[in-house]
Amino acid sequence: MTSEVDRITREIFQLQSLQPHQQLIIADVLKQHDLLVVSPTGSGKSLCYQIPGTILPGTFVIISPLIALMTEQVCHLKQLGIAAECFHSGLDKTTQLAIISQLKDQQLKIFYVSPERIVQPYFLSQLKSILLSGFAIDEAHCILHWGQDFRPGYEQLTKLKKHFPTIPVMALTATATPKQQDEIIEQLQLNAKKHIHSAYKANIDYQVISSEDLRTSLKNILQGHPMQSGIVYCSSRQRVEHIYYYLQKSNIPVTYYHAGLESEQREVQQKQFYQQPDGVMVATMAFGMGVDKKNIRFIIHHDLPGRLDQYVQESGRAGRDGEPATSYILYHPELFFQFNLWRIGKAKTTIQLELIEELRMVAQTVSLNDCFKKTIFYYFEHITIPSCGGCHACLKGIPRFNDDALKLLSCIYRMKNHADWDNVVDVLLGVFSPKTKNFHQLSTFGIGYSQGKWYWYHLLCQLFAKNWISLRIDAISKWHITQQGFQFIKDHKNRIET
Repeated sequence: MTSEVDRITREIFQLQSLQPHQQLIIADVLKQHDLLVVSPTGSGKSLCYQIPGTILPGTFVIISPLIALMTEQVCHLKQLGIAAECFHSGLDKTTQLAIISQLKDQQLKIFYVSPERIVQPYFLSQLKSILLSGFAIDEAHCILHWGQDFRPGYEQLTKLKKHFPTIPVMALTATATPKQQDEIIEQLQLNAKKHIHSAYKANIDYQVISSEDLRTSLKNILQGHPMQSGIVYCSSRQRVEHIYYYLQKSNIPVTYYHAGLESEQREVQQKQFYQQPDGVMVATMAFGMGVDKKNIRFIIHHDLPGRLDQYVQESGRAGRDGEPATSYILYHPELFFQFNLWRIGKAKTTIQLELIEELRMVAQTVSLNDCFKKTIFYYFEHITIPSCGGCHACLKGIPRFNDDALKLLSCIYRMKNHADWDNVVDVLLGVFSPKTKNFHQLSTFGIGYSQGKWYWYHLLCQLFAKNWISLRIDAISKWHITQQGFQFIKDHKNRIET
């Protein structure tokens, strides 16, 4: 079968050779194994099901969450002479019926469909009536309930093995921690062999830009990338539009994308981004899964997500061609907490502690200057490696903590169970407001007036990253001192009264 894979690779897919990891995955697909494939964006995961789908008898079904991605891949496969189609809501009734007829007559080698569509009784009955060679579930991390990209349609895929117990299933995603890998396998009920590859992309330079004026910093970064393509990620639809109009007024050519746009408008914006070699897209996290644009030179996170795996997956969309690329984090500590604590507060109480720890990992990355390579290897692979010594974070050096850390801890301690995530800073600054009226008599009220608001939020983020303070999520998130924080106070008790 190896010779057949080589022939198909050269003659049909017009490639000289496959990467070693692709060869191993394809070999296991041809052996009819269930698989979990975790491999970075741009590593050629789609070939790992397209080539076996071309070789094996029957129809190979790919479950994909994005119409644009399905359409693009089917167009490419047809150009190669492979019988492929996709089925989605954007097709007219006549086209849909024609595709179903091709499927029933076993004329298709590769068939793309959405997760919502495949579990419909009519569709299941059609698939059960034909010879299937396998299933591939793309963007499999969407099945995780607590993830930013969770999609309810994926939840129904847990029944796929029940309906097709003998058909091999492969689940694919760009990033997943060991725990997430096990969750995906368990939910999909796979007897899966794992193919896990490092999430670290050596061609990406990861940079954290600390700034009180995010818009000016954003404009400066974009002006430093003339005639280059990139994506600017924002946390909300409103923020996307605000940033889009700001950049337009600054004479920077951009498009924008979020789920609130009409489907036709989203398609136009996406095509414009694909076709322009220097296109810049301002988008929510809804944009980017399956983006197959090789020359994206930079990713900018205007708003930082609260999970490291989400950040790594999104930043990995840069440099798919293997050429140097840059991932920028625009770090504003108050906004970092504001958005992510709102998000955690909306989550189920059963997962809030886990989300807080995920947020702490991100805080370590942006505020403690942890080596990014070291962080990624530990987070995704539980491997401890030395700091690289040459990345943006390493060159900044490890921050040192002075009496201001003690002032902040002392303030939280004296506010007892009323240290709201955002009013601690106001108490330190001596701000008179309804939120601080009960704390005017504290010895720590106004003790930090000599520093600015941004400084204290940054220090809050650092202490949170060090696990000296943590959060209780209620109607309002509240700070409390951890055991490690009390130990720091004890070790320095001669420097400030607590």
